[in-house]
Amino acid sequence: MNRSQAKAGLVATGVLATLVIGCGQDTSSIRRFDWGFALSASSPDTNVVRPLSLPASISESFEYYTGGQGGGAGESIDAPTDIFASVQRGPVTVNLLAFTDTVPEDAEELVAQVADVIQASVALVAPEEGLFVEVDYHVMPDGKAYSLARHVSWEPGHPLVLAIFSHLGRVNPGTPVHELYHLLASLWSVGTKDPEAEARMVQAGVFEEAAAHLFTSCGTLGGLGLLDRGRRGRPTVIFVDERFEVPLDRAERARILELATPVSSSVVGDLFNQTLLQHVLGDLQVIDAGSDPGMRLLELCRAVLRDPDQVRNWFNEQME
Repeated sequence: MNRSQAKAGLVATGVLATLVIGCGQDTSSIRRFDWGFALSASSPDTNVVRPLSLPASISESFEYYTGGQGGGAGESIDAPTDIFASVQRGPVTVNLLAFTDTVPEDAEELVAQVADVIQASVALVAPEEGLFVEVDYHVMPDGKAYSLARHVSWEPGHPLVLAIFSHLGRVNPGTPVHELYHLLASLWSVGTKDPEAEARMVQAGVFEEAAAHLFTSCGTLGGLGLLDRGRRGRPTVIFVDERFEVPLDRAERARILELATPVSSSVVGDLFNQTLLQHVLGDLQVIDAGSDPGMRLLELCRAVLRDPDQVRNWFNEQME
């Protein structure tokens, strides 16, 4: 089933069959696109939201590119156009597009999980803004290179559209949620999209990435009712030939910010996110949303995620 058929009515996805409402604005098709990043056979899957203009308020339109790239043999292949699973959860629609040999075994579960987590994430940080979100998750063949993007002209009242890409062996349900935060940062003109961030762009990038990781963790906790941190013990990282252990203390945070670059901001942001989670949750690995630690984490997310600068302020105020 292709996109036109899906928007026309009922999308058959087994137990997740749902009526997909074609309420989105027209967007350009997926096209091959040079993101300006080096692309080699070993390049990881990288998803990007790149604003072309920023709205002065959420009642104004703006334009952006959404897409990604991943390494493999040969030149970039085209994106799949057939939808194999689709689900709608309130204002959130998630479609999984794939080739016949790249459909994940858990495709229906994947789209349902992504939709639940995004719905919870948006409700947590923007409960009164009436935002709609539409995610197209493209699953690419392992070993094939791609570099693709969609141009979106967003208008108030229309869905925020994300084109997400991943090789079959690297499908991650957290990726669309993470990228949605960067898109929201564009809508709100915060983080690296704050006009005043130019003089401190690396630091702004680190804290926007930390906020995006935290947004994903809190959305998972709220949407699925459970957060499995997926790590045992306290991670140790060698970064620019220096050793850092989570949780980062004040001196380590200052030092790693000195070493950070725009390219490494996601890695450093994740270390800040892990440090925050360690401070709030201690050594707990599996957290229930109804538990005291779970409720503390959700309350913290409500307080700080509207602006990555609030995440930075939290570190300055709460951690020595």
